[in-house]
Parts: sequence; C-alpha cells; structure tokens
Amino acid sequence: MSTFTTTQNTDIMAWITENRDVDSFVDTLIEWVNENTKKTRTKKTKSDEPEDPNRVKKPVPASWMYRTEKREEIIKEYFDGESVKGSVIAKKAQELWNELSDEEKRPYEEKRKVLWEEYQKYKGSTSSPKAEKKKKEPFTFTTDEDCELPEGWTGPFKGQYLHKYVKGLGKKVGLGQFSTLAEAIDAANENDDCKGITLCKFGYTLRENGIPKTNPDYEAVSWVKPGVESEKKEKKEKKEKKEKKSSEKVEKKESSEKVEKKESSEKVENESSDYSAVTDEEDEEDEVIDTNTQIKKNAEKSATFAEQILESDEDEDDEDDEEDEGGVEVVEWTFDGEDYLVDEESNIVYSVETQETVGKRVKKSGAWKLIEE
Repeated sequence: MSTFTTTQNTDIMAWITENRDVDSFVDTLIEWVNENTKKTRTKKTKSDEPEDPNRVKKPVPASWMYRTEKREEIIKEYFDGESVKGSVIAKKAQELWNELSDEEKRPYEEKRKVLWEEYQKYKGSTSSPKAEKKKKEPFTFTTDEDCELPEGWTGPFKGQYLHKYVKGLGKKVGLGQFSTLAEAIDAANENDDCKGITLCKFGYTLRENGIPKTNPDYEAVSWVKPGVESEKKEKKEKKEKKEKKSSEKVEKKESSEKVEKKESSEKVENESSDYSAVTDEEDEEDEVIDTNTQIKKNAEKSATFAEQILESDEDEDDEDDEEDEGGVEVVEWTFDGEDYLVDEESNIVYSVETQETVGKRVKKSGAWKLIEE
C-alpha cells in the first residue's frame, strides 16, 4: 500500500473533485497518481575539494583479483557464454578459488600484498594528524592549616577526619573539593548539608558529619562548622534521655514481674497451707472414725471372748478345749514381766484375769510392744 505525503493527498483530492465525471475515472486516476507521485531521488553532491590524482585505492582481496581476471573464461566455460548476474559469477569464482592450491593462489596474494603496502604508505602520508588530547591539569592544593578561621569554627583536629562527603558534590573540583581552606570554608558556609571540612590527599573536601574521628591509616586534618557542637550536645542529651527512659521502662517491668512473682508465690503458699489444713482435718476425722471403729470391734470381740470363757467354765469336761469352733483363739504373751492373752490374728491384747481388752500389740523395730487403750 502506497503512502502519500500531505501535499500529495491534497493534490489527489483536488483532482478527484475536478474530474469525478470523467469517463474511465478509476483508470484515469491511477494514471494521474503514477505520474504525479513518483519518488524523486536526490543525488549526493560531491565535495567541492578536487579529488587527489595520486589517490591509491584500498586493494581488493586476492580472490576478487582472481575473479576479475578469470571472468570471461568462467562465463564461457560454465554459462555457455550467456550473460548472467554478477552474484552468480562471483559465487562460481569463489568455488574455483577455494579449489586452487597454495601455489596457484600465491601470485594473486603477492600482488595484493604489494598493493596493500602502497595503500598503507599513501594512507600514512595523507591522513590528517589526530588532534592531541588536551592534558588534564593536575589538581593541586596548599596546606594552610594555620589559616585564620571565621567566628564559631573549631579546629584544626589533626589526625582526625569527618565522615562522608557531601551528597551530590563528592570530590568535584570547585564544588566539593578545593585547593585552599579559605575557598572550602566559603563553600561550606553556603551549604546547609555540610558540617565541616577535611584535608586529605584529595585536598580540602566538604563533609556531612561534624564529629571528628580517628583512623591511624587515614592522614587527615579537620575543621568543624559553627553550631555542630550544640547539635552534637543536643543529640547526646537526646540519646541519654532515650536510654534513661528505656532503662526506667526495663526497671518498671522487672519490678512488676517481681511483684507478680511474689504474689503468685504467696498465693501458692496460701493454697498449699489451706490444702494442708484441710488434709490434716480430713486425716483427723479419718483417725477418729478408725479409732471408733476399732473400739467397737474390740468391744464386740471382748464380749464374744467373755461369753466363750463363761461357756468354757461351765463345761468342765472340755478344759483342754479353750474355745469352741469358730471362737477367738488367744495365746499367752508376756510383756514387761506381765502376762497377757493376745489374739494373733488381730493382735488385740486381753487381761488374763478379767479377759477385757487392754490394748493392741504392735511390732516396732523388730520387737512387739503394747499400746494401751
């Protein structure tokens, strides 16, 4: 699809308006457009300077020399003498060149070598000398540490430096880097981000930090702007206040934790005490219940024993049989020189004379003892 310029579009629309009633309108329009919208090529104008009559052209490759010399032979032998495109001839010539031996290629290569040397000589004699690169003048600075400082400035701090170049200025000469202390001070006073000046191997440089620092590997001298000391003091006080507040917060937290821990401990002790008291009461109640039960059981056994004794006395024929079948079996037992009767099953001790319950026999440290009621 053809693309027309604005002027061409205007001309076409004007022609259509005037000739829309013409016979064979479309054919006539196409013919008119082809005639009036042809692209015009502008030839490059040659330089006004006359061409050097002794100009030596750059030599072509050796294979091209072979192709030029053998062109007619190639057309006659491989294309029957008919006219063919140059690209086809060039392709065939390159194939033949590649098949040649080194000996056959040598004449063309030597010829090209001679032409190349001539071209190099011509090129060297006619080429314009390159403009010498302007040498950059070395940056120098003077050491005037004893320069009189404006009011409020402090220093020099020998062997100390200020951290960080001023952002955006760095070591740009005339902006962040200067040859004299006086120039640096004037620039520092105009820059709010600058807190001081450090003299190092690069010269007098503007710095962002106003606190002098020491580095044994960094030879430097520094000067600090007015107001930096007050800022430093203010920052220090603010930091100390923050640390104090943080410390108080920690102490308050620890104190609170101690109180909670103490209250928790007291609560545990109280609960333990209450539990112990309840347990003791429960143990006492159990002990009373056990004692009453035991007394009741002892009384029942004592009554049964008495009945058995009476029955034994009434039945003189059965003297050797102390108890009826199913009665209490007792044996004699002596404790602390006194004779007793004891039920080996329950260890209840009875009086020999009255057959009443005396107490209970208990074994302690391997020996029987009497616990009286």
